[in-house]
Parts: sequence; structure tokens; C-alpha cells
Amino acid sequence: MEIEYSLVHLKQRTQINRFAEKERETLLLRVDGEFFLNYHPWGEFGDLNCQEFLNQYIKKKQLPPFMQELLYLEKKRKVVAHKSFFNHSFGEESEKIPFTKIKYLGDLNSLIEKIKQAKTKLRIDFNLALTRDQFNSFLAELGQELIKKVDYFEDPYILDENQKTLPIYENLIACDRDSYCPKIHSFRIFKPNIDNFNFEKNFFVSSYMGHDLGIYHCYLFLLEYGNLNLHHGIVTPKVYSQSSDLFLNNGFEFMINVKAVEFLYKSLQEINWTKI
Repeated sequence: MEIEYSLVHLKQRTQINRFAEKERETLLLRVDGEFFLNYHPWGEFGDLNCQEFLNQYIKKKQLPPFMQELLYLEKKRKVVAHKSFFNHSFGEESEKIPFTKIKYLGDLNSLIEKIKQAKTKLRIDFNLALTRDQFNSFLAELGQELIKKVDYFEDPYILDENQKTLPIYENLIACDRDSYCPKIHSFRIFKPNIDNFNFEKNFFVSSYMGHDLGIYHCYLFLLEYGNLNLHHGIVTPKVYSQSSDLFLNNGFEFMINVKAVEFLYKSLQEINWTKI
């Protein structure tokens, strides 16, 4: 297997989480001259940076399991039947989409106000920003009526399988970067661009907010393994100046934009590649 690489810097257009980076380095790979992969690290969560990832490949001469899975999907992409799917809205509510994903940006009072004003069910991503005590205080301040407006709390803090949970947690905790524990987490936010797949139940497929190629691979993963009746997290705002409109929306469902995918792969062929 021959692998070439290209390092690309994505310029962030807007703040998407509590991390204030303006530019992200992402790694593109070309396999055997015709197949493409994307590795997009978030160092804040402990991911290897792009150079470290390359060094690991050079040392082991083998792609990590999650990228082997993506390569499998990439190789069969031309024969996959494109299907529509459901996705939550992101940041701004939509009257036709029942779930809205919002990010905690560091201000709990502001978050409480958003919950009070919400007209859809909220999926709140904390990115492990709180301590256990802070989260418990936050829940107490919300109260039962406001908590009913939340679909799930995603990674509020680092959970321990052995710690005693409160009744209020029941069916409300989702796992992304934290270690998945069925006793605590009701849902897994699964990211094909970084996670190894174990065929867990109750998982939502989510993009890793990287290059368009990685987002497209999330869509392929959903078609192969996911539940199309759930509202997933593949479609995100156009985070970077290089982002395109990969998906079309009729108000309720999303469909892949075939022309955007064709343009994506044409642009990948025109990149300058370096052999490993």
C-alpha cells in the first residue's frame, strides 16, 4: 500500500466550541493513487498532532483501525446508494427539526437562558468543561421543568463507572470524548474520524468538524452502520473558509450534494502530494 500525504491549514470562520483556535492543521492521505483519507486532530482532547500521526504510521507501517474502516468505506463509495437522513440543527433552532445541538462556551448563566428560551429539545455539549460539583449545581439550578427541555447532556465532566449517579441523570447523559460506560451513558456520540467502532447500541454518528472529506466519510459510515431514523450530528455549520455545502436540506431531511462531492474529489486530485 502506497501512501502520500498533504498537510492543509483550515481557517476557522467562527467559534464552534470553547477553544479559541483560529486555524486547524488537518492531514490528507492518498492511498495507492486513488483513495483518500482525512485525519483531523483536536489536541485539546489528547489527539496526536498530524506529524505525530505520520510518525506512528512510519513506525508501524499500518493505519489505525478507525482509518482502516474509513478506507473500506472510501473504496466502495462509488457503489453506495445515497439515502437521506435526519440531523439535528446546530446552534440555531429550526421549526421543522425537533433537536438542536448547542455548545457550552464557558458561561452557565447564558446556557440556562438558552434552555429557558428553547422551543426544541436541546443537545448540550460541554466538552468535559465542568467538574462533577459544578454540573450537579447546574442541574439543581435548572430544576425538573427545564431539564425536560434537554435531550441529553454530552460529556459534562469526566465520569467514573464506580461513582454513584443521581436519579436526575437517568437517560440524559451522552458520551463523546469520555470513556463509554453503559451504566452511566444512555447514548454514544460516535465519531468515525477518530473512534474505533464496536457496534454499540444507541449511537449517533457525528462529524469531527474537520475537512469536508472527513465529513463525507461520516455520511458513508452512517449509510453502512447507522440508524437512519435517528437525528445525527453529521451536518455542521461551514466551520472553515474552505468548507462547502456538502448536504442539501428540504427542511426535514438531509441529502448528500453529489456535485459538491464531485468537486471535492476533483480538488483532492489536484493537491501536491508527498510520498511517505
